[in-house]
Amino acid sequence: MLLRDRARAGRLAFLAALGLAGPASAERLGPRGQIASFQIDAPGAPRSVVVPRQGELAVGKLGAGAKTRTQLSGTLRVATEGDYLLIASGDGGAKLEVDGRILFEEPAPRVYYAAGDVVPVHLAAGDHPVRISLAKAQSFGLRAVSPDFRPTSALEWTTPSPAPADSNDLVVDVRPSFEPDGYRLELQIARPRSAPADLDRPVEVEVRGANGVLFSAAVGRLPYPRAEIRVTLPVIRLADIGSLVVTVRHAGL
Repeated sequence: MLLRDRARAGRLAFLAALGLAGPASAERLGPRGQIASFQIDAPGAPRSVVVPRQGELAVGKLGAGAKTRTQLSGTLRVATEGDYLLIASGDGGAKLEVDGRILFEEPAPRVYYAAGDVVPVHLAAGDHPVRISLAKAQSFGLRAVSPDFRPTSALEWTTPSPAPADSNDLVVDVRPSFEPDGYRLELQIARPRSAPADLDRPVEVEVRGANGVLFSAAVGRLPYPRAEIRVTLPVIRLADIGSLVVTVRHAGL
């Protein structure tokens, strides 16, 4: 499953198949690069993993399971144009994209722990968007070195930090549960700490499945200082599970 970054103007959206990626808004990714993952066959609150801002980018233990999916977005900041090596290691499926190009892809399952798959790349100076998609992985690491395998200070990993325009974003946790004829989603929707006190708008939720819109309605308000609501959505039929898009936003934004 893939997470789609749309945490602007109070919006958060993601794609889901038989599993769900955890929440992603500018605040939840935050300066330290928090990501989250969980298994749909073990519903519960997503577990956050803290990623360092620079040096080796390792997500560590993610929790094994046939339906676990995790995705991380960040930026590779290059001070000096040149040739570099990206070294990926892990025990599950992984796909690495830089500047929208797939540089490395290893399907799951992997029956061994890879000491390091070396990906040569030429990078111009500046910021390069990075997206890492993991499948069935208990561990994964990614580091960047010079062509002679020496650590280099010319590269710095960063993750999204809140911007002024993100002050209206919503922080959303997703908790799935199984039903006899499908599954149900419970959304916990909260205002970020940076939200203005006068932002008192209805919160809208829309769910689109393979056959069109499954649910669309205003589900409540987040008036100050009340900062959180919980919403239980109608059962989603198994026939509609495929590419599922859930959008949560403030009305009018």
